[in-house]
Amino acid sequence: MIEIKLDSTQIEDMVAAVAERVIAKHQEQQHGLPIVLSKERLCEELDISLSTATSLFRRPDFPVARNLGGPKVVTHLLIEWLEREAGWVQKHAGPNRKLGR
Repeated sequence: MIEIKLDSTQIEDMVAAVAERVIAKHQEQQHGLPIVLSKERLCEELDISLSTATSLFRRPDFPVARNLGGPKVVTHLLIEWLEREAGWVQKHAGPNRKLGR
C-alpha cells in the first residue's frame, strides 16, 4: 500500500486547482460568462438599454436572484429564458448582442 502525506497547503492548492478547472468548464458552457450577471453586464451582453434591462428585471418570469448583494441574473437560467423568449430577443435586443442569437 502506498501512503501519500500532504500538508494543508498542498491540499488547499489541489482543491484550488480543481475549482479553477470546474469554473472554467462552467464558463465554457455559459458562453464564457460568469455564473451571474449584473444589470449593466446584461445590457452589454444583450445590447439593450438600462431601461429595457430594468423592465426585464421586473418581469416575474425573468431569472433574477435578489439575494446576492443586489439583483443579479443567473446566467444558465438567462440562456434558458432567451431560448424560450426568442421573439422578445429578436424584437428588443440590439444587433451587437453577444447572446440570444
